[in-house]
Amino acid sequence: MATNVKILLRRGLRNELSGDILSAGELGYTTDTNQLYVGIEEAVNELRFDPFTNAHAIIQSWLGSSDCPVPGLTVDEDLVVADIPAGQIDNIITALNTYTQEIVFNSVTATFTVGELLTQYIHNQTVIESPNVIPDINSITATFDVEGETITASAVALSALLTTLQANAAITAANVVVEVTGSGATSKLRFTKIDGGELNIVFASGHATLGFSSATTTVAAVTGYGSYATGTILTSVPGSGITTVTVELSEGTNLGGYRQEGTGYPYANAPDTSAFFYFGTPSTLDYSALSPAVESTVITGGTDTKIGLFGSKRKNVEVLTEESRNQLFTNQHLKSYSSATGLRSDLYKKELTGTTGTFLSYVSAEATSFFIDYSLKQVGSSIIFVRTGTLRMINGVPQGISLTKLTDTNVEIHQDTNTDTIVDANEMSNIVFTAVIDGSNVKVNYTQDVNFTTEISYTVKRWTM
Repeated sequence: MATNVKILLRRGLRNELSGDILSAGELGYTTDTNQLYVGIEEAVNELRFDPFTNAHAIIQSWLGSSDCPVPGLTVDEDLVVADIPAGQIDNIITALNTYTQEIVFNSVTATFTVGELLTQYIHNQTVIESPNVIPDINSITATFDVEGETITASAVALSALLTTLQANAAITAANVVVEVTGSGATSKLRFTKIDGGELNIVFASGHATLGFSSATTTVAAVTGYGSYATGTILTSVPGSGITTVTVELSEGTNLGGYRQEGTGYPYANAPDTSAFFYFGTPSTLDYSALSPAVESTVITGGTDTKIGLFGSKRKNVEVLTEESRNQLFTNQHLKSYSSATGLRSDLYKKELTGTTGTFLSYVSAEATSFFIDYSLKQVGSSIIFVRTGTLRMINGVPQGISLTKLTDTNVEIHQDTNTDTIVDANEMSNIVFTAVIDGSNVKVNYTQDVNFTTEISYTVKRWTM
């Protein structure tokens, strides 16, 4: 009898796939995005990125910042950073995925050991958030109790109701933080009891106007603390009655997201959180338990743009599958995702601001023929245009002809703002693309009217004859 053998692949979430996960020849399957990758031998001088919204501009901005340890690097239109100096690629990968924060502690005697992990602990919290979006954020009528404090709203906007809740001294004294999550049509109301006690929201009327399914919602009390953020101590410098500690953290964490000392999260009169947050290290488990208590007074520094998720050494390549939605599958529905989703985009996407600039730039000796399919949204102060088209560009440089030319075949909807059935100049988009040879590059430049911004999604096909 034949024996069936099951071969299991390494598997995990897409955002867990980095350049060091797969060995050369090893397959990896992403369980959330249904993509398949194979590990390859790494390229030690090249860093590449998956597309995400406005990726080119964001990556180039980071390469030009002080966070990048190697100056002078550029990312090309394929989102590849090439010719990285020997021995520097790991430094860049580390910088992409980490940042530093400074924490000032109110003690000169407490010990913070370089190399140890510093963890910020947060009391487990009870949370009530409206399960449904608020149907009308401009007119809310409701009467309800928050921890016994009665709030009455009569045809008020959500912003005004939020101000009332945040300014209520009794609600603050009950250690309840009130926030709005989402915005506009996706708005919800969230109540958080930061001490973990039982939380009750009881409506006398109007629960549906605030997105609640029933008139009474109760969450049982919880105990204990959880880890909120963790970083590695880089430096510890005593000062005048203080110690300033520098910590390296991953881009996904933020010690300053919750403040241990004083008020101000997430608004000026929010509850004092000093009793519900503390710092600890393996050698000092709870700094707030020391005598006198050691607590943070200032936390500075925030996360960078989280682009490390999309960048890696050339150490794995995606296997073409049905779920890849690669641009080769031109009959499929292409999508562009923001960097926050962790999903791989099929489309490149950029934002073109100002009256002039460069849309695309390629090394002129690399390709003769360019076909750029695009769709754009051009936003002015009082009108929005949408357009789709194809840029056809011929570049003579590879054939010894230092000339280039571009045509733009497009279609858009005429917005007859004055109802005269005549196409006026201000009733159609005003962005214009041109091709130029600029040094060793061939560029697609653009011009547009003042006070307009253009968001453009596109795919590119190019080759040399």
